[in-house]
Amino acid sequence: MKNINKNQPNVIDPNNIQLKNLKILYSKRNFKDAILVTQKLLKEYPNSIILYTILGACYAALKKFNMAIINYKKTLIINPNHAEAYFNIGIAFHDKGEIKKAIISYKKAINIKFNYSNAYVNMGNSLKVIGNIEDAIISYKSALKFNPNHIDANYNLGVAYHDKGLMQLAMDNYKNVIILSPNHIDALNNMGNIFKEYGNLDESIKSYTKSLKINPKHLKTASNLHILFIQIENNFSTNFEKIIPSELKETPKYLIHQTIKYFINNDIKNAKSCLNKFKSNSKSGIRDLKKIDQKFCFSYFNYINSLIKTLPPNRNSSKLKIYHIGESHSLSFAHHEISLGKEKASIQPLLTIGAKAYHMSKNENNSYKAITLNHLQSIPKASVVFLSFGEIDCRIDEGFLIASKKLDTAVSVLVNETIKKFIKWFKEINCNLCHELYFFNLPAPIFRSEYNTEENQAISKLIDTYNKILFTQIKKTNFKIIDVYNNTIQSDGYSNNLHHIDETHLGPSILPWIENQIC
Repeated sequence: MKNINKNQPNVIDPNNIQLKNLKILYSKRNFKDAILVTQKLLKEYPNSIILYTILGACYAALKKFNMAIINYKKTLIINPNHAEAYFNIGIAFHDKGEIKKAIISYKKAINIKFNYSNAYVNMGNSLKVIGNIEDAIISYKSALKFNPNHIDANYNLGVAYHDKGLMQLAMDNYKNVIILSPNHIDALNNMGNIFKEYGNLDESIKSYTKSLKINPKHLKTASNLHILFIQIENNFSTNFEKIIPSELKETPKYLIHQTIKYFINNDIKNAKSCLNKFKSNSKSGIRDLKKIDQKFCFSYFNYINSLIKTLPPNRNSSKLKIYHIGESHSLSFAHHEISLGKEKASIQPLLTIGAKAYHMSKNENNSYKAITLNHLQSIPKASVVFLSFGEIDCRIDEGFLIASKKLDTAVSVLVNETIKKFIKWFKEINCNLCHELYFFNLPAPIFRSEYNTEENQAISKLIDTYNKILFTQIKKTNFKIIDVYNNTIQSDGYSNNLHHIDETHLGPSILPWIENQIC
């Protein structure tokens, strides 16, 4: 290697004071000044790997990834076996979106330095981006082989297992992270998610609250806890509003979640306020949401907005309650009154967001079962309970139609197996609760213009099949059925549009027909 400082022929890099000043500029994010100083120093130290690395890092921080790569490559001219250079090039390619080139660079780093744990971790991250989770897992495991205490390797391996649905393996890795880093808020949040998926709501809340105590502004955790508290009451839920980060309160999802909460609690004034804030702020914040979250927000916005317009002026004058448990359909008749014998009863919704009949039919516990069980146990014994599940199972893009193709099994077979187990679960749960359960069948579907004729017919036929099997299975029990299908169907198998409040949900105009079916 050539000597680069004529006055000090053995000096390759700047002195410690010069490097310290550079690092201060970098740490203060004065990247442009750091670039100027580094370029000046390179005239004096043209073979300094440290300086080219700093220069590359500054350009990368400014998102000038091509310039970053050029400078990282200059270190390879000085030292072709500089593994860290390939590692840094890999990061730049990854951030630039050229994932395959990033993977190649990480492999080159590993070829030079076989036990390079950080390179294995980053390669795993890149492999995960292109959907190669299996190889990502292998890469994370390689990192842990050489460094079992690598926090990112443990955490990212947990995330990969989580994505594959291998919950216990994911949990084991998150626990390893907490042992190594007790204040790792993302690991605590993800543990909360797994506890929730297992239906262990108490442990889920403990993990979420621990994460928030460490960082009260961790929006993912706050949002996860918030949506859980909309569905269940808990000792901590009453104090939760006091610690919600202000940043969360400005997001579209929070406003819709609050709208749902206020509507369920019959606080219509605050529900309207949240709807108005969402309408004013949605354009700026909604773009940052995933499409599924955008759909959720707008669907509930339109739905609750429509329901509020149907509410009677004097609500809940009666003390007697009918509890309506289910997914979004449980809100359809909220706070309206119907006759129950000689008395009037108001309908109180208890929401289990996104629940399917399928979820209740599964052998293992899950969040949908746990939340629904919480509802059933939180109300007085021997209550009258409406149950609304099954509509989500019958959509074109999820549920029975998708499962039928995937499993190569007839739709009617899947529906029959699901409904039998679905009803069985409620029968077992209700043994000691003694509620009077009324299962809603599904209303006739609206013909949807965004679907072709074949897709609309498939939904119509599925709902007819679902309702027939539900009726047959309910007849074998002491439960009762409320038929909203025959009051909503016309001759072509689609909705008569007399009682739908939107493309999916019924409105309270059908309540007189429901009232006539209650004993």
